[in-house]
Amino acid sequence: MISFESYKIFYYAAKYKNFTRAANQLLTSQPAVSHAIRTLEHQLGCRLFSRSNHGVTLTPEGQLLYAHVAAGCEQFFKGESLVSSTQALESGMVYLATTETALHCYLFGLLDRFHEHHPNVRFKLMNQVTSDAINAVKNGMCDFAVVPSPIAIQKSLKTIAVASFSDILICGSQYAPLAGQTIPLAAIAQYPFICVAEGTTTRTFFDEIFTQHNIPVSVDIEPASSDMIVPLAESNLGIGFVPDIIYERNKDSHRIFPIHLNEPLPLRTINVVYDPKLPKSPAARQFFTFLKEDAQ
Repeated sequence: MISFESYKIFYYAAKYKNFTRAANQLLTSQPAVSHAIRTLEHQLGCRLFSRSNHGVTLTPEGQLLYAHVAAGCEQFFKGESLVSSTQALESGMVYLATTETALHCYLFGLLDRFHEHHPNVRFKLMNQVTSDAINAVKNGMCDFAVVPSPIAIQKSLKTIAVASFSDILICGSQYAPLAGQTIPLAAIAQYPFICVAEGTTTRTFFDEIFTQHNIPVSVDIEPASSDMIVPLAESNLGIGFVPDIIYERNKDSHRIFPIHLNEPLPLRTINVVYDPKLPKSPAARQFFTFLKEDAQ
């Protein structure tokens, strides 16, 4: 079996038509190159170079071999270059599964800060509900899931909390008088209630809150994501909870108003779920280091 190193030496010798230049490129000596070429010729049973006082030229057999060896070597060298650039974070891809809430409350800002340091790293985002995002990690389809609490994960997975947020009850102008007072949680049942659909983490969170307080709240409007609750509340179609960061982004419109509750809701967290046994690319490892440092 002829080694790749032998073909690599042949490639440079044929490319430069000069054994000394090939030796310089390979960081070896001219006699070592000459010896390697003679060995290769013996193994193949033909002459590859014609030697003269003016240097070397390829024989017809050498030309035929070079046409194939050059294509292979250049692909290998290209691959090495791509891997090296990825190691240096000049490129690379990070695969993330995330929810609307995690995007708005954490991930948008984090990705912006990360790109300031590593502008050439790209992200593949899968927008999913929490359970699907966690399963994507379990099945090896992504590097990390970024999801809000509450969450349930398999024993093989790990999680870290990287941020926290609170939920703000908002209303439009029709219910603005509510914003001037503090109401009990049970009062929500008296008004049209807007909440994201069943099966989402946010819906599960509020269903559990209302169940714990024995409050029979029915959901009147079920938007696909929390950010859609703002225009629905602005249109006076009901009241609903949004993450505090979404409220802060929209409060200056003076079309939504916060409603204070007697019973404070527990803080929620944004969590990164990952499989410690799943190999990570250099870009994914650097991103994980960055988000842990950012969380601190």
